[in-house]
Amino acid sequence: MIIGDPYKFAIDMQKIEEWNYSRDNTFLNGVLLFFIDGAIFPTEIRTATLISELEPLKNVLENPIIDKRLFNMEKGDAYMELYDLTFPENDADNNYGYHLTPASLSEDHCHVFCVSDGLKTRVLGAHLDYLFDRSRHNLENIQVKEGVVSKEDVIRIIKYIDQLLEKR
Repeated sequence: MIIGDPYKFAIDMQKIEEWNYSRDNTFLNGVLLFFIDGAIFPTEIRTATLISELEPLKNVLENPIIDKRLFNMEKGDAYMELYDLTFPENDADNNYGYHLTPASLSEDHCHVFCVSDGLKTRVLGAHLDYLFDRSRHNLENIQVKEGVVSKEDVIRIIKYIDQLLEKR
């Protein structure tokens, strides 16, 4: 079930019964897709271990970092700064507080960040190419997608995450 507006920010998270063979639903395997400004992240279906991917996602959505400068910055510049805060070249002092990306998305080199102005949450995402020789993603000529959502929309997504985790 898609929660949110796919032309702003939405999440589709579903348990796939055929991928769950344990009787106690230990892993809660399924799919997890993000929709940002009409684009879908990741570009291919990947098995998501929802039990481990949804809790960190929920934590970032519940507690977005408030930074009005980043919130109002041009989307390409904001994305690059958020990437550099999360993955600094010196690989020290990483700040994962903006990083909304579950493992199933990062495996497809999709990275999504969020930042708040205190009232709304801005979500920025892009499909990136990985440069193995630099151990970083290429940030040149990327197409950043963005959506701005209200607190109410974020609360709806969080409530659905809670419901899915309770049902398992």
